[in-house]
Amino acid sequence: MRTRLKCINHLLFIIILLNSYESWCDYKINIDNPTFRKLKTAVAKIEVKESTDLDTVQFAKKSRQKFNYYLQFTGLFDIIQDYLYPSRYVHVGENLHRLKGFESYDLHEWKKNLGAEVIISIRFLKKEDKYRVEFRSVDLLSMNRVLGKAYMIKNSKDFETVAKRYIDTLMLSLTGRRGVFQSKIVFTGRRTRNSPKHIYTCDADGSNVKQLTGGNYHHMSPSWSPGGEQVVYTSFQFGQPDLFLLNIKSADVKRIAYYKGLNSGGSFSPDGKVVVYSGARGGETDLFVTAAPYKQRKYLAGGGGITSNASFSPDGQWLTFVSGRYGTPHIFRSRVLWKKNSNQVQVKDDKRLTYSGWYNASPSWAPSSKVIAFAGFDKEIGRFDIFTMNYDGSNIERLSFKSGDNESPSWSPNGQQLVFQSNRNGPNGGKGPYKLYIMNKDGTEQRMLPTGLYEIQSPKWTYLK
Repeated sequence: MRTRLKCINHLLFIIILLNSYESWCDYKINIDNPTFRKLKTAVAKIEVKESTDLDTVQFAKKSRQKFNYYLQFTGLFDIIQDYLYPSRYVHVGENLHRLKGFESYDLHEWKKNLGAEVIISIRFLKKEDKYRVEFRSVDLLSMNRVLGKAYMIKNSKDFETVAKRYIDTLMLSLTGRRGVFQSKIVFTGRRTRNSPKHIYTCDADGSNVKQLTGGNYHHMSPSWSPGGEQVVYTSFQFGQPDLFLLNIKSADVKRIAYYKGLNSGGSFSPDGKVVVYSGARGGETDLFVTAAPYKQRKYLAGGGGITSNASFSPDGQWLTFVSGRYGTPHIFRSRVLWKKNSNQVQVKDDKRLTYSGWYNASPSWAPSSKVIAFAGFDKEIGRFDIFTMNYDGSNIERLSFKSGDNESPSWSPNGQQLVFQSNRNGPNGGKGPYKLYIMNKDGTEQRMLPTGLYEIQSPKWTYLK
């Protein structure tokens, strides 16, 4: 109990100044506009007030490096490199714009000579064994303040926490959408080559990895409930693939589908009341739905061959799935019909969305319900890659190319990025175990997220309530 109270008190200490902030941004940037480009952003050198000791100066310098990394991670900001900052632009003292936190900056010079569109200042004020950290940002195009916040911290871990919070809120102020640092990724992983597969979660940047399942058997194909309170996944705990439901807070586990044969690939409806999954019936693999208290299942769709990878669109109007009814697997879409005031659902009007490629799978809906990401196999180069298309199958775009196999895409909750699995980092440039990767929605800035695990598959991304 003492440890728990200590943690709670420490958290309260970090956020004690959370309500001491200013937000002035009264317009939003349309990041869905096809012509949108990253905001050229300057992060001014950190000012250390009322302290010149070396430890404080070094702490401030390292903190700024972390802040820049998190800012770049969002895919929204193009950070101007330090070597382009002439010293006279840092503290010019002309006071042309007396905005709080920027009294010593000639903001017109930052805009004119560096092309900066946003400037962010960070100030450290040491108070005994603590630091007051102040973040402020200005839109240099309109010369309006955007967001100011202040926090009390004790160490670098605290700074990481408040920096991520500030950046999430800054993105909300600028675009109307939260950043992703308060979100979670769930995935299948294993610690060594021969260890069983388990269900894990991590933060958006790959940190804070936690194992959710145990036992000496495989668990796979996890998927979040809306709000991230539960995870549905497949487990071989009883010898065959059954569907389980895990409550994240209580750690309670319930087996919800264990019919003879296959029960796999569960995915929630947008309201969290229905789970669609692949199940065996009469020698076929079809789609079924089940709802609390999960006492029965209902046939939803099939049509010959294996039907899998089902998921509802965020607006609840569509269901995508993969079917081999015409030979090799391709992606289909059906219209969803919900019976009023019940959990009963039907689908109609199947439409095949993919024709190109030999094997297309793992469709993932963007939050807008207008775009679908998926993995497709290119026979010419013998690799899987990530593609996007409109919800009607038009405008297919390739996001990865000639860099190992890239599969299982999942959209960030704000629709700006994709997480996926890739085996591109094998020995001598070959294929290795799958790792967790992230990229912007246009395919740029593909990079691995460090988790420390041997292998990772089937990631899914969501905000937490």
